[in-house]
Amino acid sequence: MELTELEPEGPYRLIVDDADSRHIEYFAKPHDALQRWAEFDAVMRPNAAFTHPPDTRLASVTAH
Repeated sequence: MELTELEPEGPYRLIVDDADSRHIEYFAKPHDALQRWAEFDAVMRPNAAFTHPPDTRLASVTAH
């Protein structure tokens, strides 16, 4: 994994290499890039501990 700050306040480039490919993504915040890396890590190492962040979407609203 490689996380690079491209400018003093971002964006950030995340590079993740696996056995067959290279994934490159860009993020505004370093926390978002690290969260994405954790997702890659969980797939590449399925026995590693990883929990998804809580769902912060609003619950559906039913009109009355």
